[in-house]
This record gives sequence, structure tokens and C-alpha cells, in this order.
Amino acid sequence: MISAGWFDTLAEGWLLAEWACRRLERAVHEIVRLRDDIEGERGADSARCEEQEQRAT
Repeated sequence: MISAGWFDTLAEGWLLAEWACRRLERAVHEIVRLRDDIEGERGADSARCEEQEQRAT
């Protein structure tokens, strides 16, 4: 969610915009990290399943 507001001075607006960009950047990095963690877990689960199938045959 992105919100915007009016400020009395340009400096206040600039500081808020800079803060919001950093927060958004951190959120994107966190989403990518979580995605990579989930994909890694899926890959490990898939490898375990294949190993169990090979043992069963």
C-alpha cells in the first residue's frame, strides 16, 4: 500500500518520499528472500521424494 500526503515544506515531503522508498526496497528484498526460501524448500522436498521413490523400486 502506498500513501501520499501534503506537506508544508518541500523538505518534509522529500524526507517522507525517501523513507517510503527505503521501506519499499526493504519489502521487495524480503519478498524475494521468502520466495527463494520457499523454492529451496520445495526443491529439497522434491529431491527427498525422488530418493524415496528410487529406494522403493
